[in-house]
Amino acid sequence: MQKYLLILLLGLSSAVAGQESEDGIDPDYPDETGVSAYDDSQDAKVVSYELGEGVQFQLNGGQYEFSLGAFVQPYADLRSGNLEDTLNPNSLFGVQAARLFLEGKAHKEKASFRLDMDFTDGFSLLEAWVGFRPWEFVAFSFGQKLVNSNNREYINQESNLQFPIRSALSNYFTQDGRELGVFVDGFIDIHGVLIRPSLGLTSGDGRNSFGELSTDPDIGGLKLLGRIDFLPLGDFSGDGANFTADLFREPTPKLVIGAAASINNGASGKTGEAHGAFQLWDGTGTVAYADYEKLYVDLLFKYQGFSLLAEFVNARIVADQILYLDPVANEFLDGANIADNYVVGQGINVQLGYVFEKGTSIDLRYSTIMPEFDVTTSQLAQENWYTAGISHYFNRMNGFKLSGSVTYRENTTLGEATGEPFNGIFGLIMAQIML
Repeated sequence: MQKYLLILLLGLSSAVAGQESEDGIDPDYPDETGVSAYDDSQDAKVVSYELGEGVQFQLNGGQYEFSLGAFVQPYADLRSGNLEDTLNPNSLFGVQAARLFLEGKAHKEKASFRLDMDFTDGFSLLEAWVGFRPWEFVAFSFGQKLVNSNNREYINQESNLQFPIRSALSNYFTQDGRELGVFVDGFIDIHGVLIRPSLGLTSGDGRNSFGELSTDPDIGGLKLLGRIDFLPLGDFSGDGANFTADLFREPTPKLVIGAAASINNGASGKTGEAHGAFQLWDGTGTVAYADYEKLYVDLLFKYQGFSLLAEFVNARIVADQILYLDPVANEFLDGANIADNYVVGQGINVQLGYVFEKGTSIDLRYSTIMPEFDVTTSQLAQENWYTAGISHYFNRMNGFKLSGSVTYRENTTLGEATGEPFNGIFGLIMAQIML
């Protein structure tokens, strides 16, 4: 598939360049927009490229836009101490992500779409959605996409992270962050003060939500989710609201304060975004699940290279009836086995960073996880992560960067029964190029 896309890309670029040469215009000479261009009275075509933004096509005088991009993240994970757990079991070299994405906008029709694939994943399709924006202040979308009802670090694309790995809060309270459903996003501007509300209704089964086959039935009920962001100091520069680090070195202070919530009406996965990971039953022997609720509060502040990210989450289950672990109702769902099946508890994550003018960033992070039930078999353990990182951004659009981090992971409950808590240090080195 990559071969055919590359051939298509080269063919389109050659066709545009050839047409420009035929009309006596030097295709290598940029116009005032900074890109090579062909323009006649009937049709305008613009092809541009910048590292980190992909190849941009503009057709019919800019009425139609398409962008094709990709990024890869090779990494090394080095460990010491007793860290042989399911989060990341061994020291290794690997590829964290190998993405290819295609986006498009039809301004006249007020439509858009995104297709995103990861070739390191068994289910390579990450996002596939179409959007419609009938007015400037509201947009609708339908399909599978990265939802914004999780913490702020997780609503950002993987290429925009401040550290090579997400925080403990992100890792434990969210599995993938992408879901299948319908979404509404609002845009409100009151004299420079921005409010961005959004709502979504999804299948509640996460990505590829109908199991191994598209004909598999949905499990549980639907999931209602939403977020509201408040930007009292106006919008961030460029795409800065979708990055944690202050790559644009904001000349004036910028702040976004947000809250997000979701309720999965019958969750069959530990974080409310999985398909049939386990089964529960009601008193009649019918498969039934508890409702799973999550609440996030977060803020992001940036000014002249400095950034602060703070996040809080609380997750719990709500059951309006007695549920059982077996169809004959022998063992009912209580505190201990709730924790066996669902991630319930609280988490805090705080990140500080400073980007120097030459593009080097120094970052610090502290994350703590507090389970609701202190049992050794819990899906969620009491953990503290202390992380220091350094990155170098070769361009402002995050197109090429080298980053590394060292984390001391302190686990104070998992393994207590054997007297062997899972404590230790792990270091990550990652390179990223985004074409």
